[in-house]
Amino acid sequence: MKRKNMIIKVAGLPGIKTQQTLMNTEEALALFPTEAEVEWISDIYKITKLGTVKTPSLFINDELKTSGRIPSVHE
Repeated sequence: MKRKNMIIKVAGLPGIKTQQTLMNTEEALALFPTEAEVEWISDIYKITKLGTVKTPSLFINDELKTSGRIPSVHE
């Protein structure tokens, strides 16, 4: 059974923490039968417009889930 389409945004400047967040997100999506679009936002103006100042930040359907740390695959 597939879940509804999700839009996942990872906000962060280029760097190890942001790349690890993107990799963990892709790995988590591979574990579950869901369709999702993953978008990386690296423009500082767009990041602050999202309402976060700590990066990396993870948004699912425009809801902030984590900020300022790397979420694990299981999260």
